[in-house]
Amino acid sequence: MSRNSLGNLHKLIAVTRADTQVNEKSALPLEVMFLNSLEQTITLENTKPNRSSTYYKPSSMNCLRNMYYGVKGALKGDILEPMKTNVIGICESGTDRHKRIQYYITKMKKLGFSWEYLDVAKYIKDNNLSNLEVKEYYHKDDEENYHKDDEDNFETLLVDKELNMILSMDGLLKYNGTEIIGFEYKTESDSTWINRVDINEDHKNQAFAYASRLGIDRIIFVYENRNNCFKKSYMLNITKENKDYIINRVNDCEKYVKTNTLPPKTDNKKTCYFCKYKDICDKDINVGE
Repeated sequence: MSRNSLGNLHKLIAVTRADTQVNEKSALPLEVMFLNSLEQTITLENTKPNRSSTYYKPSSMNCLRNMYYGVKGALKGDILEPMKTNVIGICESGTDRHKRIQYYITKMKKLGFSWEYLDVAKYIKDNNLSNLEVKEYYHKDDEENYHKDDEDNFETLLVDKELNMILSMDGLLKYNGTEIIGFEYKTESDSTWINRVDINEDHKNQAFAYASRLGIDRIIFVYENRNNCFKKSYMLNITKENKDYIINRVNDCEKYVKTNTLPPKTDNKKTCYFCKYKDICDKDINVGE
């Protein structure tokens, strides 16, 4: 952690503790003081240096500039602006739901269904996918700390040595003992889910990347309503053009990286909304100039 990052974190803790002490001396009801302290604790526990790896990530493929910042290590080690506690909770609930759904999928074959949840490492070995390096299981908050953090973590982190990309698909399925199909699980708000009629366009690049590197042609998306856990499912059939797009996308970004030239911004404002590089991007700040 850099001295600046550590200093910023200590300042945040000091300010938060001071605010808490002021609140405790105020005439606020005890339950309100408790909730304030809980919210501040959630924020502090999730306020850590940016440890994102400098690999390309399928989730960043919608924006060349995001790809560029990520692979060049922009803001690495810095304390990023803390997320709001409700956003932290949404992310945590999504992670928890992934684990539960993945657990149930592992039980399907034993219960007589035609679906089997595959061991990704074994699949890679059996199919001689030498471009992929298995980093075993990992903790989602730290892409550089590869370990199996608990018995319910069913995801496997892969590094694609050819494209300098990390991959962590929600699962690989075998149907009827023959066909291999990818699996992606998404949780979303009630209003978004109600209007869901197809796969989110912003999710398709992830599927193209997984299919390209793992040699599969179909991926099932399941979308779950966070309010009531109702689900919808869609199949994405992936073409050679889709797979080639990912390779070309990385190659395009590499040209900017090698010339240290800032790529153009995306015109998709939804992509920008939660982007950790938004502040430096708005100012057109380059990395390593």
